[in-house]
Amino acid sequence: ELAGQKAALAMNIAEQEPLLQRIMAENSAFQAARSADAVTLERERVVQGAENATTAFTEMHTQVSEGLAFYTDLVGRLSQIVQTSEGYACAQSMVRRDFEAEQGTVSQEAADAEMARRLADQLQMGEGAATPAIPAPAYPGPAAPVYPAAYPDAAATPSAPAFGTAPGTAPAFHVDSSPYQVPELGGYGAPATAAPTYSPAP
Repeated sequence: ELAGQKAALAMNIAEQEPLLQRIMAENSAFQAARSADAVTLERERVVQGAENATTAFTEMHTQVSEGLAFYTDLVGRLSQIVQTSEGYACAQSMVRRDFEAEQGTVSQEAADAEMARRLADQLQMGEGAATPAIPAPAYPGPAAPVYPAAYPDAAATPSAPAFGTAPGTAPAFHVDSSPYQVPELGGYGAPATAAPTYSPAP
């Protein structure tokens, strides 16, 4: 039995080489016939185009998916940056308003202090300056009349000074107002019937 199996195996090995040669020859004939057939060539072109399109679509889809993920993450990060920037801007705006308000208060206080200092300086200068004396009016001018002791309740009636009196002096005079002593003025007698007379005092 063993000898028979060895003989069959040797025969099979001997047949392998001619079989391979025949297969290779038939494959070459098939390729030659396929290359010469127009329908087969068109079909191969269509199949190759579809394969190329599928490969390109797959690559593009992969790139688009990666880009979508990248830009989605980028948009999220940019949104966070925008929110943070807006928060900083709002905080800085509040700080600026507070600073301007404080500066305005300081400026107003400084202006008030300067105004108070100027007023104080003006008051001190006004108090330190000599007040010019107002001279008494020289004669002729109104002078207080002198009333005689006989008529203590007579009403004062000023009179023009007599001519010929030295300038700068007022002549003394008395008023004879007996005709004008009426009850309404605290005097006695009948109502006035004549103008009063004036004469220089003795």
